[in-house]
Amino acid sequence: MSPVWNFGDDNYLCVDPSFLQEKLSSGVYWTVMNALDHDDRDEFARVWGRLFELQLWKTLETIFPVNRVWRSPRYANDQSEAFDAVIDLQTCCSDSICMFGQLSSCI
Repeated sequence: MSPVWNFGDDNYLCVDPSFLQEKLSSGVYWTVMNALDHDDRDEFARVWGRLFELQLWKTLETIFPVNRVWRSPRYANDQSEAFDAVIDLQTCCSDSICMFGQLSSCI
């Protein structure tokens, strides 16, 4: 099944934008990964993950006030990353949302 429908000589219609986005992102990722050696794959995966995290923050900061999105908060004892992001909902309630971005479920 294709997310793009071809009708006529040069006419195309995207009938499923979500599926097309999925195919484009995962397809590009695996095309690059398969072309790299082991060490370069590790580096590429780190860079791809970082770009995903930056996009996650950018998206969250368009929804919530920037001062309410905590990027990569760290544990006090060992400074390891606790979460990818925390959304402080103090303006509407006393709760917070802790988030892990799972890139592996997106590719």
